[in-house]
Amino acid sequence: MNIECQSVSKRYTLNWIFKELSASFTGPGIYGIAGSNGSGKSTLLSLISGYLSPSKGTISYTLNGQAIERESIFTYMSIAAPYIEVIEEYTVGELLRVYGKLKPLEQHMDTKEFLNIAYLEKDRKKPIKYFSSGMKQRMQLLLALKTDVPFLLLDEPSSFLDVKAKDWFYQLVDTYKKSKLIIMASNDEDDLRCCEQLITM
Repeated sequence: MNIECQSVSKRYTLNWIFKELSASFTGPGIYGIAGSNGSGKSTLLSLISGYLSPSKGTISYTLNGQAIERESIFTYMSIAAPYIEVIEEYTVGELLRVYGKLKPLEQHMDTKEFLNIAYLEKDRKKPIKYFSSGMKQRMQLLLALKTDVPFLLLDEPSSFLDVKAKDWFYQLVDTYKKSKLIIMASNDEDDLRCCEQLITM
């Protein structure tokens, strides 16, 4: 599995976020994207995800030697980021049922197992809008990890996580780095330490 960025540039109105970025991401494994605030880390992830288009340059994708069209790459990816919103009137079980119709979850993954892994079993009947920021982050991270797709994008994944939750997350990521191409954008040194290769914006 491979994502290739060739001379990628992104501009908003007259302001260039970054120019002529070339990078190759080959998996399975974990890549880290580091850089100061405003350097374009989140923008790069949005470009890779297909949500945004480059102002210049190209991004290409291959899986098992076969090219994937940019228009369909979203079906091969899962994403977790603090700014991604979910329907907060749902319980976790309701969210999983809706999400599962859009993208496949791991085989045998049910609501009970999901809640247990995320330490949310006591909150199974609670609408997500009543979750703390840390609970929401654990839920979104686990949902992204448990989606049965080869590419995983993580933007500031340890945001809102305490020390115990960070350890929980790093153990999960360590398991999935053997089967997924994971690209993680972060300024957190703990996040970046679990990456096998690092790109600085």
